[in-house]
Amino acid sequence: MALQKQFIPIDLAGGIDTKTSQAMVVSSSLTELENGVFTEGSTITKRNGYAKLSRSVAGPSGTAAISSGDALSTFQDELLLFSDSKLYSYVNGRDQWVDKGGHLSVTVSSEDVIRNDYQQSSPDFAYGAGLYAMAWEDTQGGIRASVIDAVTGSVLQNNTSIDANGILPRVIVLSQRLAIIYIDDSANNVKIRMLDVSDPTTWAAATNLATNTATSGHQLDAIVYQDNAGLFAYRDNSNTITVAYITKDGETGSGINGFVAAAAIAGTDPEDSLAIYNDASDLYDNDIYVAYSKNSDSSGIKLARLNFDLTLVGSLVSVEATATAIPRVTINRDSEGDVVIIWEHDVTNDYDHLVKTATYDITGIDSGSLGSVTVLKRSVGLASKAFYYNSKCYVLTVHASDLQTTYFLIDSTGLIVAKMQAGFAGGLQAKSTLASVTDDASAGIWKVPVQVKTRLVSENNDIYSLKGLSLSTVDFTKADSFLGIELGENMHIAGGFISSYDSQSIEEHGFHLYPEPVTQSTNNGAGSLAAGTYQYRVIYVHNDARGQIHRSAPSVSITATPTGGSSTVTLTIPTLRLTEHSSVTCEVYRTITTGTLFYKVGEVANDTAQNSVSLADAGAITDGNLVAKEMLYTNGGIIENIAPPATSVMGVFNNRLFAVSSENPKVLYYSKKRQKKSPVEFSDIFTITMNKAEKVTAIVEMDEKLIIFEPQQIFYITGAGPTDTGAQNSYSEPQLITSDVGCRTVDSVVISPLGIFFKSLKGIYLLDRKLNTVYVGAAVEAYNNETITSAIMVADKSQVRFTTESGPALIYDFYYNKWATWTNHSGTGAVTWKATDTYCYLRTSGGLVYQEDASNYKDVDSLIPLKLTTAWIKTQQIQGLQRVRRALVLGEYKSNHILRTKIAYDFEQFFNEQHDFNFRTATGQNEYGDESPYGSEYYGAGTNRVADGVYQFNIHLARQKCDAVRFQFSDTVSSDPGQSYSITNLMLEVGMRQETALLPQQKLI
Repeated sequence: MALQKQFIPIDLAGGIDTKTSQAMVVSSSLTELENGVFTEGSTITKRNGYAKLSRSVAGPSGTAAISSGDALSTFQDELLLFSDSKLYSYVNGRDQWVDKGGHLSVTVSSEDVIRNDYQQSSPDFAYGAGLYAMAWEDTQGGIRASVIDAVTGSVLQNNTSIDANGILPRVIVLSQRLAIIYIDDSANNVKIRMLDVSDPTTWAAATNLATNTATSGHQLDAIVYQDNAGLFAYRDNSNTITVAYITKDGETGSGINGFVAAAAIAGTDPEDSLAIYNDASDLYDNDIYVAYSKNSDSSGIKLARLNFDLTLVGSLVSVEATATAIPRVTINRDSEGDVVIIWEHDVTNDYDHLVKTATYDITGIDSGSLGSVTVLKRSVGLASKAFYYNSKCYVLTVHASDLQTTYFLIDSTGLIVAKMQAGFAGGLQAKSTLASVTDDASAGIWKVPVQVKTRLVSENNDIYSLKGLSLSTVDFTKADSFLGIELGENMHIAGGFISSYDSQSIEEHGFHLYPEPVTQSTNNGAGSLAAGTYQYRVIYVHNDARGQIHRSAPSVSITATPTGGSSTVTLTIPTLRLTEHSSVTCEVYRTITTGTLFYKVGEVANDTAQNSVSLADAGAITDGNLVAKEMLYTNGGIIENIAPPATSVMGVFNNRLFAVSSENPKVLYYSKKRQKKSPVEFSDIFTITMNKAEKVTAIVEMDEKLIIFEPQQIFYITGAGPTDTGAQNSYSEPQLITSDVGCRTVDSVVISPLGIFFKSLKGIYLLDRKLNTVYVGAAVEAYNNETITSAIMVADKSQVRFTTESGPALIYDFYYNKWATWTNHSGTGAVTWKATDTYCYLRTSGGLVYQEDASNYKDVDSLIPLKLTTAWIKTQQIQGLQRVRRALVLGEYKSNHILRTKIAYDFEQFFNEQHDFNFRTATGQNEYGDESPYGSEYYGAGTNRVADGVYQFNIHLARQKCDAVRFQFSDTVSSDPGQSYSITNLMLEVGMRQETALLPQQKLI
């Protein structure tokens, strides 16, 4: 039977389909489309290229360039880059970045370890062989511990008694075995218990490491040494420091087991504190460092450097001679490998403790020098050992006060990185031991045990808070920690706390603390303040570069009762030392006598170098004049301003900023409704708890609703919220949209005219304006394992661009409902830069900022190939016989290139045939300006007069009989590339008859 000739048109612009089996993809779709965009319904054109922005930083000669970026953001017309604990703003005219101040965004989370009717303190923690172990002192008696599976979270041991007489627990890993080292206070011995090798639900029996500890004033520290062994230091019965090794089997080092014997360091007495340190990455990695303090003889803090044989290198180094008690000390390293010593000064008031630091510069195998001592941070004490990550040293500190006890993570420059357990931190520990900060084999994710307040109890007419333990996690690696939301005159950046940028500097949003405690003294013999009963309150105030006034919560009111008519009341106000604000004022408000409303009576500048400032109210402002002064903003029942906790998820709804607590991700904090020329102001009572959610992962405003995503569900709320007094709260209860799908990460969320796109556990979905969920990402399902790092709508191109961390960018054209992929486009974030109306992204490789360039078709120096692969074309149904004689391609010539066409047959996973076509040389096509003399050519003409400007060619197939055929088109360029070509249509000349595919004899049964 003669074959029936037919001409079959194939639409090449159907978008990719990776969900369907390649053999079954319809011919109108593609199995591959790289670096194409849909300019017209049936035309695919090469995407634009990119130009790279400079790494140069404005400043004097020698100013270091930006090495790599962490995240991109924008504020109004500014392009912002976060890099190496700093924020930079791009100056377009100079192709330079300007340093806007220190900032590092991290993600903070927390999980309870133990809360009961007893009190836990002095915790330590370690990770080994897939297990966590935490040990602590307990009012139930001695030392107790828990063991947890690090992967599943399963509790293998819960609140197990280790030693009823134990104190000062230290947890380390000895060759992947978890071990607790502690002092038996009844026998004055150092003991060790190791997790059973074969059964992680039990601890091996205790054995002695040392039997000569001090009879009182115990000190102990222990660390891992060279991965397989340990080191411990303790105050011995001569009140000197003894240092010893621990073998991987938990024995004290000696000549018998290959170590040197324990050694005492002459001339030392760790009366107040003790720390030991070794870093295997140091140049002199066998050296051991011991820091200790003694205040009774004013010797203060000293450092001992030991050889691996535990002999002293040189002499003891006096770090700071002081009579001030130093209750805690820790040691780590800096980026040069030198030794960083960090210690705490005890002060009468807990909230006035301060932390100092100094660096011991290692200059040789037996030499070194001590740098200057500086105050690292005031108003805090130490809450953990120091740890080293990404060229910086960090330490957890604690601000201790009656109402605002809070943990602050700071780096070795004093930059505050995170705020944790605000108002619920346990406070300064009674013992000198510090909790270890441990990474669990996940680079950049660190865990530390912390004491937390649990609940109030009453005993013997005294009310106090019980304290349990939580495990806090600080993640330096998550890109979504830099989420930026613009509202009003500030950019708000998520992280360890919300930061605000005002185009001049980046600082904490609001205030970490309010004035506490304010005290007063009355002098009835000086001044003109009338007799009466007055109340005073103080707030911290900061004016930003936009003219907005930021106010803290007021202090607790205090009462003064001067007598006579010639008195002065002097207020002592604790300064705000935990701040990045460049200028803060302490504003003082007073009532009239027996009044309840507060009016401004004066102000005094904050001083971060001092513990307090004072203001004297001598009665210069009489009650009659006072009522004409500025009122305290909380008069009339206005809710006080309290900054929200750490967050990595934020959004705007009805002119309010919403933030999800990282430490309790079921709770949304929301601000007061922003007023013109006023900053965003939060309150700790403006919250919504999502009881039915696992955790909130993204929030987006759409059509008068706040859409709330969690990993497996989507909710929404409506309403205008409460007034600033907290009254008339019209927010609805969270309403469930679906429990079938949710959002994995806020980085994948973007709103468009169609609705909200987001990445779920199943792929990329759309929540449309009718609140229906649509699986729009089926076509790119093959990329579901890629981590999406940004989702940006490019409105003028009707595109949503999803960058991935290590794979191609996924491009959705929501006008044509088609997908494409862009290669060489892995990124950690992207933005639309308003000032230039261009798309910019931060490349994964090299950390450079790339800006889209409509006049360029290179990714800086890299060529951009436009490649598309058709579906398997089956004109005679699947597995039907067809004869494809030739293929005709129609497109448009853009610039010089060679078009390479590959052909595959019969579902084979390789291409059998290749054709290269140079349209310009084959047809004599000239580009404008090629002719000589210049301008002599006519449009579309070539030297052989066959170039008619139509990009069209005919391919004769070498193997014509087949049951399926597919084509791949791509361009190669040898010179400066342009857009090369666009392609619109493929026409096949096919002969068909009603017959199945011809199979070889071997496939016939």
